[in-house]
Amino acid sequence: MRPGKPPPKRNYCKRTGLALLDGRTPEGRLAKRLREGFTGQIGSPNPVETALIERAVMLSLQIARFDKAAAENGGKFEKHQSDVYLAWSNTLVRTLAQLGLAPRTSKAKRQAGYDHSVFLDRFVSAPADADAAA
Repeated sequence: MRPGKPPPKRNYCKRTGLALLDGRTPEGRLAKRLREGFTGQIGSPNPVETALIERAVMLSLQIARFDKAAAENGGKFEKHQSDVYLAWSNTLVRTLAQLGLAPRTSKAKRQAGYDHSVFLDRFVSAPADADAAA
């Protein structure tokens, strides 16, 4: 540091689109982890993928804010809030699908050719079988 000159300002913020996130806040740290996770799954993203990753990060942050509000409010949403939450959740799923980030299925499910209807039939019909036996 030179005498008479103020120390350089540290930049804790990351500009994502129009949003300016402070990396020291919980939201900023979550955004960083999400960004690193999405980028790690893709590898070296091109500019379009980078824009989609930023969109997915911002959607994830908004959904996390809704989750926090719901937890503080006993899990209750107003109708409009529920509609917005579902729209953002669906948009996030579509964005991640465009990035090629699909949920992993377990190895056992893949090997067994897992069918959800078999699972549902087994457990939905179980109480009826128990009533018939009684």
